[in-house]
Amino acid sequence: MLVIFYMVVDLVGSAVIYGVGAPATGVSVEINVSYLDAAFADEEIEIEARVLRVGKAIGVVSVEFRKETGKIIAQGRHTFTFLSLVRCWPIPSLPPSFV
Repeated sequence: MLVIFYMVVDLVGSAVIYGVGAPATGVSVEINVSYLDAAFADEEIEIEARVLRVGKAIGVVSVEFRKETGKIIAQGRHTFTFLSLVRCWPIPSLPPSFV
């Protein structure tokens, strides 16, 4: 069950960051989840995601998981980088002395 929270933070975080006009969903730099309470298999859970920051190179999203009562059971944070792979390629060739 714990892995599912990480997957949801990744998926929802990517959707939310893209939905606010970020240049791309980016590459995950960090994902964390803090577990605050238990939930049972038959309970409904509400998920709320907020964009905390979108800059030129970094975006941060917060995701909260709540029971129907409003009690927070877990909080996640997802940090992205928007650095383009185009800037990294092509890899420069090595000088002949290194070959």
